[in-house]
Parts: sequence; structure tokens; C-alpha cells
Amino acid sequence: MAAVISVKGTGSERTAALDAIALDAPSVVTLKIPPSAVESFTRDGNHLLLKLHDGRVVRIENFYIESDGAKSDLVLEDPSGDLWFGDHTAGLADFQFSEIASVDHLIGGGREWILTDGFGRPGPSRRRGSRTFRWRIQR
Repeated sequence: MAAVISVKGTGSERTAALDAIALDAPSVVTLKIPPSAVESFTRDGNHLLLKLHDGRVVRIENFYIESDGAKSDLVLEDPSGDLWFGDHTAGLADFQFSEIASVDHLIGGGREWILTDGFGRPGPSRRRGSRTFRWRIQR
């Protein structure tokens, strides 16, 4: 299983092994891991650690480094191919996942692609029902 790293602004894309994810610039990191497989998230300096229920830990180096106001984003993909955007805010230290159609707008920096619940709030698509995942980051 590999991570897909898409650099924001340029759209250049590369893959990395799950045990060797290092970012050089704000990027979108897509992992073929469903949100339900993640036990916890931990911020370790500028790095993000995902502890999975099976005991594995995925480390994303330099995930929290920002450049010109741009920050890195995490997208998880479940077995059915649905994509989940993990919104994180530096001051709040938590993740909230919402289903998205693609990562294209993330790479360009936009946020209008987030699926809404019909009232303008980010949320899952209607065809799938209510599916939102939240975790607290441990420091």
C-alpha cells in the first residue's frame, strides 16, 4: 500500500511507501485507509502520526508545516473507493472527515468541493446516509 502525495499549487504527484512519507511542501496526502481503521491521530512536532487499529503507525513527516498560508491535507480512501477529507485546524487540534468527490480542488487550494448536507454545511452525500468521523489529536 502506498501514499499518493500531490503538491498544492503545482499538482505534481508522487507515491511513497507508508513507512516513508515525507513532505517538502504543503500537499494533499491520500492514503488507502478507511477512517474507521484509524484509532487515533497524534501531532509530534511538525509530523502527523496515525495509529491504526491493527497496531501499525503511519508517520507523515512535515505535515504541519505551512507555506504562504497553505497547509497540508489528509484524504483517506475506503475500500469502496469513497474519499474522505480530514479537515484540521492548527488551533483546535482535531480532525473531522467529510466525504468528497475528488482531490482536484484541494490541490488548487479551493474548498468548494466539500459535499454538503443540503443546508450548506459540510457533510456526506445523501446517497450514503450520515457518515462523519471525528477524532481528537493527542499532543
